[in-house]
Amino acid sequence: MQILIAEDNPINQKLVDLICRRAGYQTRVVPDGEAAVKAMADGGIRLILMDVMMPRMDGIQATRLIRAMPGEAGRTPIVAVTAHTDGDNREACHTAGMDAFIGKPVRPAELLTVMFGLLKRAEG
Repeated sequence: MQILIAEDNPINQKLVDLICRRAGYQTRVVPDGEAAVKAMADGGIRLILMDVMMPRMDGIQATRLIRAMPGEAGRTPIVAVTAHTDGDNREACHTAGMDAFIGKPVRPAELLTVMFGLLKRAEG
């Protein structure tokens, strides 16, 4: 099962990648929303961890484009991962089609709990 990590910060990329790999997942890391959309078009992704603020294309726009994709790609669970945890940002993420929201700095237990819940729901 492959997890897509869309994150522009190299330290956050490594941290989230390590958490996912230690939990037994394969990962693919991309630096921006544009690359995330392309990765989804390539297929094979079961869950997306999407930074909200990225260069080239932010996570909100990338989520909207992914949600417009046909089939499984358009229904893939997306978790917003952001340092901006205010209510307006949460609402923007929800409106774009994100399924869950976690703040930075990323806490491993919270990340894995959210991931497990969304993956279980997607399988059921």
